Amino acid sequence: MDAAASTPHPEPTSGDEAPRRRLVVYVNGMTKAERSAELRSRIQKCLGEGDRFYFWDPSLRWWARARIAELAHQLRVQIESWSSPDDLDEVAYDDIILIGHSMGGLLVRHAYLLDAGGFDDEAKLWTSHVSRLVLLAAPNRGFQRSRLRVYARIAFACMAPFAKWTAEDAQAGSPYITELRLRWMTWFDQLSGYELAPDVVQLLGDRDDLISREDSIDVEQFPRASHRFVPNANHSGLPDIKGAVDPDERWRYLHAAIFEPLTPTTPTEQREDPATVVFVLHGIRAGKDTWVHEVQEMLAGKDPKPVTYGPSYGYFSAASFAIPWTRRRTLRGFLDNYSELFAKYRGSSFHFAGHSNGTYILGRALREVPAIRFDRVYLAGSVLPRTYNWSAVLDRKQVKQIRNDRADRDVPVALLCSALRGLGMHDVGTGGFHGFNLSDDRYHEYYWFRGNHGVCVTDKTNRQSICTFLVTGDGAPSVATEPGSKLAFPSRAAETLAPIVAIALVAGLVVVTAVTGSVLPALLTVGIGGIAIYLGLRMA
Repeated sequence: MDAAASTPHPEPTSGDEAPRRRLVVYVNGMTKAERSAELRSRIQKCLGEGDRFYFWDPSLRWWARARIAELAHQLRVQIESWSSPDDLDEVAYDDIILIGHSMGGLLVRHAYLLDAGGFDDEAKLWTSHVSRLVLLAAPNRGFQRSRLRVYARIAFACMAPFAKWTAEDAQAGSPYITELRLRWMTWFDQLSGYELAPDVVQLLGDRDDLISREDSIDVEQFPRASHRFVPNANHSGLPDIKGAVDPDERWRYLHAAIFEPLTPTTPTEQREDPATVVFVLHGIRAGKDTWVHEVQEMLAGKDPKPVTYGPSYGYFSAASFAIPWTRRRTLRGFLDNYSELFAKYRGSSFHFAGHSNGTYILGRALREVPAIRFDRVYLAGSVLPRTYNWSAVLDRKQVKQIRNDRADRDVPVALLCSALRGLGMHDVGTGGFHGFNLSDDRYHEYYWFRGNHGVCVTDKTNRQSICTFLVTGDGAPSVATEPGSKLAFPSRAAETLAPIVAIALVAGLVVVTAVTGSVLPALLTVGIGGIAIYLGLRMA
């Protein structure tokens, strides 16, 4: 949608012209609808004869299983039907105000972007009439699990391996939150300076222990954005006028946010000038003191000096990597970091260097969040499948250039990842050992580096080559091409043997239990085998 060519918000009419008609939509979050009843009643009393007010309750609770994206699509369609009740080719209202409390704020933002064309570039009808989005304690960055009550954190930990829950979508760093934030910032960057951009108001209770002002960096850094604190209000009680210490004072804050002229506020964290931003991400059996810091120091000597970011998700063993839900959990921190840096350095070129599990995090991020963009990507000891769809990633312009370095004695990739694939874990594989099934001028592969799993990033000469690639796109390393690796055959065999060994183990346990008439020997065998496997993974 071309923002420059779009029609700005209609100005108030005068004289014999038809009066403006206003549509106000309130979207509930996870709290009970009764808590906002008084607010909704007062809003309706402020509207004129031709105006309309609608309440939309997605009936969400913390145990809900609905996908937020699906609910946002339903809300978009619902607003379209309300705004064009008689003629689908014409919006019946001159002014539309959208209000969302808590998770309802996420739905309002998403529905607005859907109609505006922020996801598919196909603009719909009603968005150009939206003058204001009022977000009441909306978790724009997502909520931090560490801020939840203890029982809620325990519930999350127990439920995560078994199913998808609505609340998971709303966590900081979830694919849903990250995609929404990136699309939101990209879209409003296009609208900056045009009257079409609506006012965006974020109201936050001064006693909110779930959301902070810093969580709205993506909302507040635009010319028509305003942030306001509401005294004596917590997260769930912000729209509750009757339950407020001073109901009239609460209404004054809410009325001002919904109907009165606004003064934009200055964000707490200023937007930086465009720069070159480089993510450097470690893999398994690594922590803070790794090759990451040395690469960052090398990059600091480049001119112009790039902004480097080397987040650590702590020590991550091969045993942890072998567990699917533990492996996936590291993704959230990366996505949260990316969206925060994107907000701060919008318009910058982003690059990535990752080793081992760091490449897994990147692969999942690119697949689950299409809005993520990197110019150059460096992979070492990659644990992604050979069949990873890099062609689609390149065609979507998520990545412009890829380099993949492979080592000849990379046991974790050659054997462990191959075995995990044999056990049905198809999100991992041997792309960092056998290479990827990709033929493209934008993809470069270098092998064999003589050494183990970490040699590609610990070799000092190659580290300089990595930095040159990230900054310029060049820097081909000097590696041996002959002979090949002695792990080639064992790697292929591991994928076939892993399920056979697993089936044989289960059958053996059944036989032992049947012969002995007791389950104790079987449990003892499982325990010993589990310890042996764990120690083997630790040493891999």
